[in-house]
Amino acid sequence: MKDSQDRGGGRRGRPPASEQRPRSTKQPRPTIPGTLPRGDAPARRPARADAGASEPQKRPQRSKDGRAAGAEPGTPRRSASARRDGARDRRAASGTRSSKGRESGSTSTSRTTKAKVASSTPPLFGAAGSRRRRGIILVAVSLVIIAATIAVAIFLRGQLAEREERIIAQEQDTSYEIIPCEPSMLDIVLNQTGTIAGYPVTFGLSVTNTSDQSCSLDAGSEHLVLEVSSGNDQIWSSAHCPAGAGSRLYVFGPDVSSQINVEWSGGRSTPSCDAGLPAPRPGTYVVQGSVDGVGFPALTQSFVLTGADGAVPASEPAAEPTE
Repeated sequence: MKDSQDRGGGRRGRPPASEQRPRSTKQPRPTIPGTLPRGDAPARRPARADAGASEPQKRPQRSKDGRAAGAEPGTPRRSASARRDGARDRRAASGTRSSKGRESGSTSTSRTTKAKVASSTPPLFGAAGSRRRRGIILVAVSLVIIAATIAVAIFLRGQLAEREERIIAQEQDTSYEIIPCEPSMLDIVLNQTGTIAGYPVTFGLSVTNTSDQSCSLDAGSEHLVLEVSSGNDQIWSSAHCPAGAGSRLYVFGPDVSSQINVEWSGGRSTPSCDAGLPAPRPGTYVVQGSVDGVGFPALTQSFVLTGADGAVPASEPAAEPTE
């Protein structure tokens, strides 16, 4: 019984072998568009309707004799120059298409930029535009005022500079004339230091200009001369053998004072600068002064010389003989 069951139907629950479906005849799964089917070769994507328009035209294949592929045997062969002309035409057509694409791209870019600038530019009309116009006008007026102020300042500065230059030029052109001092213009006080006969004596002159004009006085030994005499006897003169500077110019402005000193050695003098002359004796002497030959009354004054013991003579000293 067991063998009959195996021959008839096999194991319980399984259909007989004749009714079983062969394993090699499986139904393939349906392929979904856009996916890869089972297997090694990928499925081709369906071609778009405009694929032919976008793809560049393929160059036709030519045989070894220069004829186009698929041409009839009777078709004449194209020369090399004709082939070069055709290639040049194709390159020119390709460049024209690319340049048109670039021009269209640049045109769209410029339009986009203009749109952005127009959108970013604040409006000039309405409430916001009115405020903007007022702000622009205010800035412009401020700039004009600042420029006008700077221009006026530069103009005034130039005018002041010109005025200063004119004043300086006038001051430089103005010459102050200084005249020689006359006796009537000066107040001179004569002082004497040293009273012993035979010893040095200093005559001090205090000079003051009492006029309202400046004047000059040359107190050099060649201009200011003091002379000491006793009666008709000339004892000494500062013009004999002068030791100091020949010129010492003093300028006295109004109410200006100065001190001038003249030294006398206390001995006699001669124009030839002789030596070994006798010394003056005690007595009364007279000093007189002049400047450039013009006598000054204020420089005339008498003074007394005493002996070494301080004794004062009763009368003027007698004239001493001179060799």
